[in-house]
Amino acid sequence: MAYSLYKTKYITSQGETWDTISEDFYGTPYKVSNLIDCNPQYANILIFDDGVELSIPILDSQSPDTLPPWKRGTS
Repeated sequence: MAYSLYKTKYITSQGETWDTISEDFYGTPYKVSNLIDCNPQYANILIFDDGVELSIPILDSQSPDTLPPWKRGTS
């Protein structure tokens, strides 16, 4: 799946994992590879600490207008 030019920034909470973040943003835990592709510097992290800033790609199947306001970002 291709990414649009839109990304949103997300700050992790203690104990979050790639699959829980994927579930929150995409409704499925199976989009982890999309998240890691945009954040390769954190690919080796299994459980996040509080305060890690991630780029969350908006996938082509999503429109920024259909995301909740707190999940919209700027590129």
